[in-house]
Amino acid sequence: LSEGAGGAGGRVIVALGGRPSLSGSLRRRRLAAEAGAVALVELYEERMWNFLLPYLRRARLRLDEPDEATVPHLLMRIPDEEFVQRLKAEPEGSVRLQSSGIRHRPVQAANVAGLIPGRDPGLKEEFVVLTAHYDHLGSDPEQPGATPEDPVFNGARDNAMGVTAVLAAAKALAAEPPARSVLLLAVTAEEGGLLGSRYYSEHPLVPLERTVFNLNSDGGGWSDTDLVTVLGLDRTTVGPRIASATRSFELEAFRGPEEAQDFFDRSDNLNFARRGVPAVTFSAGLRTLEGPAMQHYHRPSDEAGEDFDYAYLLAFCRAFAAAARAVADAPERPRWVEGDPYAEAARQLYGQPREKSK
Repeated sequence: LSEGAGGAGGRVIVALGGRPSLSGSLRRRRLAAEAGAVALVELYEERMWNFLLPYLRRARLRLDEPDEATVPHLLMRIPDEEFVQRLKAEPEGSVRLQSSGIRHRPVQAANVAGLIPGRDPGLKEEFVVLTAHYDHLGSDPEQPGATPEDPVFNGARDNAMGVTAVLAAAKALAAEPPARSVLLLAVTAEEGGLLGSRYYSEHPLVPLERTVFNLNSDGGGWSDTDLVTVLGLDRTTVGPRIASATRSFELEAFRGPEEAQDFFDRSDNLNFARRGVPAVTFSAGLRTLEGPAMQHYHRPSDEAGEDFDYAYLLAFCRAFAAAARAVADAPERPRWVEGDPYAEAARQLYGQPREKSK
């Protein structure tokens, strides 16, 4: 497709939505801009389109900063099964894109931080960052699961549980500080696109090269109260320390089911990991995403009702605090396992030499 209004030779990139190699709206727009496109059009099949509609209809957040990728970005439903085939058969043509625009208004949001200085003179200048997002979806009677009688998305599991774990760790670690310093961070706008943790990673309170680990807590539910799910457990060198800490509270640290591994790149740990900081997400116990595990996920029913297991919450918080202490007291700095997708970013951040192949 050629776009005459965009200048001579301008191209519109048309892509099938949802492909892993094109994940992330901002990344897709940047790729389109780098390719010299004047617009990006993403096509979605009916099933995925229906999944996207609630997100597209609600208000969205972005950081108050210039958008490096100004390419217009259109999402549209594939009108019929033959549309993509016709497009491939006749890729040259003209297109007219029209939008009524998007209304913008500023809103105030804040990350909340606290600091526990380390006790070891040689390690206190290294920092372990504990994170949990404190935002959720607000109130919207048009969202799935909401009713006029109950339109409030409380977020007890996602993510009051994670915030409670960070607060519990703060109390325990302040009473008896570990070797390294611990920065406690309750971040905003995770549900808006990991914006609070992204802002922190771009404007850190302590230099990222002195930030040795991020222990994030986030989740949506549980199916096994004998577990904690630690996404990234086997991706850093302190995984065994975390597992040992959770066993102290009779909880097995589990890397999570295969279908949950994508969640590693969907929570606030991502903004630390992509800059090289070893990071994991500490979640409630999941053997599988099937069944009752995610029945309250992004629903008004995610509240601290009669089915909320407070005994498990207590064990979860104690295990999180113990895991934080285990990492902060580790004699060696945490590292990504060699070959991890974020290992190269760590080498650049910390100036680490590349390990020689054996």
